[in-house]
Amino acid sequence: MLPRRLWYGFLVFALLSAWVCPVAAQDVDEDPIAQLVQSLPTRVKVGQLVMVTFPGTDVSAAAEITALIQDAHIGGVWLRPEHGNFGAPALSPADVISLTNQLQRLTGVPAYPAVGPQPEIATFGGTSFPLFVAVDPYIDGLPVTAFVSDTTRIPLPMALGATWNRALAEAAGQVVGQELSGLGINFLLGPSLDVLDTPQMGDPSAIGTTAFGGHPYWVGEMGKAFVRGVHQGSDDRMAVIPRNFPGLGSADRPVETETPTVQKTLEQLQETELAAFAAVAHSAPGIESVADGMLVTHVRYQGFQGNITQSTRPISLDGPALSLALSGMEAWRTAGGILVADSLGMRSLRRFNDPREATFNARQVARDALLAGNDLLILDTFSVDEAWDGHFANIRDTLDFLAQLYESDSTVQARVDEALYRVLSLKLRIAPRLSLDDVARSAAPEVLAEIFGRGGGVNAQVASSALTRLAPAADDLLTTPPQEGARVVVFAQESDVTFNGGAASRPILTADTIVQTLLRLYGPQGTGQVRTSNVQSFSFSELRTAVENPSPLIEDLAFPIVNSLQRAQWLILATTGNGSDSESVVVLQAFLGELADLVDARIVVLNFGPPYALDSTHVSKIDQYYALYCPGEAFVQAGIQALFRDLPAVGASPVSIPALNYVLASQLEPDPGQIIGLTVIDGSGQEMASEEIQDIRKDDVLQLRTTVIKDRNGHPVPNGTPVQFTLAYPQEDRRDYIATTTKDGVAFTSVNLDRVGQLDITVESAPAPPLFHLQLTIREESVIMISITPTPEPQEPTPTPTPIPEIPAAKALPEPLRLPAPHGPGLLLWGVSGGIVSAFLGFLWARERLRGLARAVQFALWGAIGGL
Repeated sequence: MLPRRLWYGFLVFALLSAWVCPVAAQDVDEDPIAQLVQSLPTRVKVGQLVMVTFPGTDVSAAAEITALIQDAHIGGVWLRPEHGNFGAPALSPADVISLTNQLQRLTGVPAYPAVGPQPEIATFGGTSFPLFVAVDPYIDGLPVTAFVSDTTRIPLPMALGATWNRALAEAAGQVVGQELSGLGINFLLGPSLDVLDTPQMGDPSAIGTTAFGGHPYWVGEMGKAFVRGVHQGSDDRMAVIPRNFPGLGSADRPVETETPTVQKTLEQLQETELAAFAAVAHSAPGIESVADGMLVTHVRYQGFQGNITQSTRPISLDGPALSLALSGMEAWRTAGGILVADSLGMRSLRRFNDPREATFNARQVARDALLAGNDLLILDTFSVDEAWDGHFANIRDTLDFLAQLYESDSTVQARVDEALYRVLSLKLRIAPRLSLDDVARSAAPEVLAEIFGRGGGVNAQVASSALTRLAPAADDLLTTPPQEGARVVVFAQESDVTFNGGAASRPILTADTIVQTLLRLYGPQGTGQVRTSNVQSFSFSELRTAVENPSPLIEDLAFPIVNSLQRAQWLILATTGNGSDSESVVVLQAFLGELADLVDARIVVLNFGPPYALDSTHVSKIDQYYALYCPGEAFVQAGIQALFRDLPAVGASPVSIPALNYVLASQLEPDPGQIIGLTVIDGSGQEMASEEIQDIRKDDVLQLRTTVIKDRNGHPVPNGTPVQFTLAYPQEDRRDYIATTTKDGVAFTSVNLDRVGQLDITVESAPAPPLFHLQLTIREESVIMISITPTPEPQEPTPTPTPIPEIPAAKALPEPLRLPAPHGPGLLLWGVSGGIVSAFLGFLWARERLRGLARAVQFALWGAIGGL
């Protein structure tokens, strides 16, 4: 047997050979992109494979980012609010467009008129290409559009997941694509396709509401719809790169600070984490619902890498493991799907490189990420101390190093050419002429008015459809809404997202937003149910003082807060629930644990974050508990309307909630209370008319389709749900079974009518029982078919061979009075009981009247005989 190292080396060689295939297989004489790759200077090739970050908005001739674009020919930039790229707090769309246009002009790509002959890629002789301009769609629980005025504050993925509506996910994606593309953004580092299959109160992965949900099928479906919407909204001018491949949902810690480990087998990873990514890689890139690439995360996976040790590299640097993770997506990868390595300057990667964090080998990290199979490398905070001087110095040094390797190492040369082929192919998809006109955007007022701030209707639909009532469980347990004159106290988590080095911030949620929405809808400007003077608001920081000092003196800071709590009739607690160590969760848990029992008020929790941050005891102290999943204004309004019973809670949590014993896997099982029907269909899948059914004969093949099978939440069950058809032949005392699975909520089968006699067909999908019957009487010359659908009352199935005109129901008569009529064993028991009762009564009477035990026993015996 070969030594393990030789086997490992052989595997690496095979993988590298596979990487070369896409380029080597191209006929350079006929493939213009291959020609272009071969013609470019080494420095341009290497530069195109990196995407970098930079501080602020300075793109003057003296700026470092200008030199990297013009001299190093970098492939893209990542704009981040954290680095001040979105400038002042009141940045407008025109400001962002000005920045992105300036960045694109620095590349030196030519501008071509919109009319007249256009250059072909085969004759393109330049060495400059449009930039990828990237953003992350969500930053610390806020959409990136929250950092630009006059744009739509797009809903978070978990809110979309709670709607269970693909059309709404697609509509939200259209808003994202239209507005971000209008800003000059052409590279979206999202959405997240993480599967939160086992969410915990602590949320160790820190994914929260950036995940669509906890079931791989639905995460994949919502992800596909969102990707399709982004492509549509941007007119296919934006690359969509779902993040965290192959999945962070089961990570044991946040990826930013230390390399996490996912302890799942290969089979488990394929069933959960990988399934969602496979859904958006079902075909070649360029199709609307297909992702253009994947953002590879820095995580270690037992299923791909075996036993994890301190020296096990994250999958982003491990070629064999990354190749194994891509199993089943080879067609997508071969057709041009790119892999983007997440930030190579991330602290977790620096700590892996040197646990003491004293040094950072930038060259090694970049080389390993490239050779592992990544096509585009993100270089952010690319220095040991995260200083900008070191960041830019390391970028230049790393590009020089890779250029030298290209000239001296054939393996690196092949890998660079293959990666460049993918990168340029993607640039051609989003900028077909590789010109400035493809990527520059207009800031004309009339253009901006057509693009920005028009997604409010989508937000409102998502908010109302996602609204989920977590407690109470039943409608009849709901309390009446606040009445006129009720005293209402609002507490809200008022945390901010800081950016631009702490120089600016954006509030996630404010108490004033809650109060103003409450008064606008139900105050003097609205229905008048709430008086302005009866509404008070505080922050969670102030609530903390009350928890820490529940019996304050009048001069204490906590006194007015405790006094308000004691006088309140309604208490609204608004939280974003971001992590177990956040002030929001800690304060809310402390209040419910220590003060809730002392407050004589209705307690309402509006949760604008993940719904699993509280335990069962906490929830038991809440009168009304609503999950909104997103802190936008439309979601605040939905929460307030739900409190006043003006908006029904029709959403359902897309993740499990341990405190409520809400297990998502069980919720997505077929509803046992439904009746799964059967429909006869033709070869094209259309339901057959009754006239066509009458033409069915013996030896024909009967095509059947179930009705839509619903889960316990009332939505179609996931694809792959097991379904069993039972074929019963009563005259032969025989049963045949056909096992299949659902697709889009329905299942199909075919039955060969090859024997004369009776055939009874039923279908079940556990735990939904086989209630519907399709009875066939098969004769040589005809087939008679009867559908039998049971009704709740009476329980016996009622045959319904043909539709019957409706007849007005007669007035029901009262049931006649029926006396009990015992028989058999019941009659004997009745008689024995009567004898015992008569004996007992006779004994008591004789004992009392005749005063003798013997006489009493005698009367008891006569009583027993008489009773019998």
